Amino acid sequence: MNPAHTHTTAEWGTTRLAKTVRRRAILHIDHFLVELETNFQRGKGKLYWCTDADDVFQCLARILDGAGKWKVHVAADPLPLELKLKQRLGARPGAQVVDNTHEEEIAWITGTDFVTCDVPTACILSPDGARLPWQRDGLVVMLASIDQLLPSFTDLYAILPIVRGYGRLTAMPLNAMPHLHLILVDNGRSALLGKSPQNQLLEMGQPRWMGVTGRHGAVLEKLYYLHLKDADVFGAIDGFLLDGFAAKASALPLAVDQVIVSSREAKAAKENTESDLLWRGWKNAMMNRKMLNRLSLGILSPIRMFYKRGFGHSRSFPKVEKVSFNEQWVKERPTVVESRKLTDIPKGQLLVRKPNTDGVE
Repeated sequence: MNPAHTHTTAEWGTTRLAKTVRRRAILHIDHFLVELETNFQRGKGKLYWCTDADDVFQCLARILDGAGKWKVHVAADPLPLELKLKQRLGARPGAQVVDNTHEEEIAWITGTDFVTCDVPTACILSPDGARLPWQRDGLVVMLASIDQLLPSFTDLYAILPIVRGYGRLTAMPLNAMPHLHLILVDNGRSALLGKSPQNQLLEMGQPRWMGVTGRHGAVLEKLYYLHLKDADVFGAIDGFLLDGFAAKASALPLAVDQVIVSSREAKAAKENTESDLLWRGWKNAMMNRKMLNRLSLGILSPIRMFYKRGFGHSRSFPKVEKVSFNEQWVKERPTVVESRKLTDIPKGQLLVRKPNTDGVE
């Protein structure tokens, strides 16, 4: 499959197999994270868990301080770019970010495309080898997002036909690298797991390599990151995603139209909920006598200011009694009102006695 790929009948089985592998990885991600941790700890590398970009930067600072190496090379991979590591490391006093990957005594910070769990292996797409750390005995910090997991090493055979058009896929055994630091990054992905069908975006692992063409791949990547940040998807996604060509946008069978429609529905429901809360609060405040009494006191009354156009300077502001008419009537006629439970009233006799009407028939 290459970037100009379009689905055919012969290739449909391949894409369905890749879809099955990726869906299994996302649905059982908690199980595969534990499996990766168990198998990775059999080697000499160290494993870290980071929730967001700040957590990743602090973890990197501890690793580099411990190794005494602040001359680093940050690969131009999707995950380091997402976390803006190159800019943050370059702004740190004492740190030196170099582009020459063949310098000695540098710390290599790179990303990966997929990580297998049964045999911990990093799978990196690189047409020219520029993304591969050539100093495998030196300090290597590898970043992987939790949605880039593959259950088994053999699952690479299902993914390879999807991504081979973007370069050669190199498998790097993680347990064979003695000075490796593997950082697993969440950065909003666990929150996306509970949203359906938006969680299908995590099945792409890295949308840059899952787009059929550069145009669609860029939009898929945009859609992916907007959902991770819980941004305004409704106004940020181009309209052509809903024109019938969305099915061809991804190399995996992905219901892009359903993802966008569901996101727009969620946004509309959120706005309606916020407006309902405001209306309910205003309604309860206007029907609450105690609150009205507090608001109506004083010359600078909020109610007087609210209705100042209606009352003006020539009309007096109405006085609000401290208690309601019902409370006044009960207080003035204590012997007339009998407090009884409804269960004590005989059937067919709702009125116990006729109230005193003060001579008014």
